[in-house]
Amino acid sequence: MTFTDTQFGRAIARAVALLSFLSLLAGPGAIEAAAATNSFDGNWKIYIFGGQDNCTFGYRLPITISEGAVLYNGRKVHPTVIGVSSAGAVAINLGSGSNHVTGTGALASNRGSGRWSAPQFSCGGYWRAEKR
Repeated sequence: MTFTDTQFGRAIARAVALLSFLSLLAGPGAIEAAAATNSFDGNWKIYIFGGQDNCTFGYRLPITISEGAVLYNGRKVHPTVIGVSSAGAVAINLGSGSNHVTGTGALASNRGSGRWSAPQFSCGGYWRAEKR
């Protein structure tokens, strides 16, 4: 069984699709106002790991941080969906309703880590980041 065959996997896939859609809705002024050049700019690989039971998985996600804004597949993500502060604090708020995933963490100059949860699935895990 693949990750996307699980209920949680499908929820994450929908959340990523929603992330892409929300980034299109974000007005450029809102993103530019929230973005500030910082030492975290560059290409990152995010490794997402699930806990036990229905969310046992590992997933890799490439992102770019440019002038403080998060980009996924070349598109800016609205800072309320995935935000990185100039101090490196990370806030994640994907999806809505029954497909809601939240997370927190922090980045250092070339590494980062944090936790995420999807309470409606009694599921959670952690993430790690490496700057490339």
